[in-house]
Amino acid sequence: MIKETKKAKVKFMIGMVLRFWPEYVEFKRMVDSDIYGKLATLACTRLSSRPIFGWDGWYFDPKRSGGVALIFI
Repeated sequence: MIKETKKAKVKFMIGMVLRFWPEYVEFKRMVDSDIYGKLATLACTRLSSRPIFGWDGWYFDPKRSGGVALIFI
């Protein structure tokens, strides 16, 4: 992706913004501080409703969305 981005002369970035959410920032601070000791294992689950944004349901159409992996329980 980086090579193609440079070739196309466009900007490229990963759109994962969760790391900037206050809850995640605080968790990172706690882990880095060893306040509860060294982290050995971590299992997390992010619960969320189905995304309602997007035009004409494109998010759920693999041909239009690029096949984004979505898991709904």
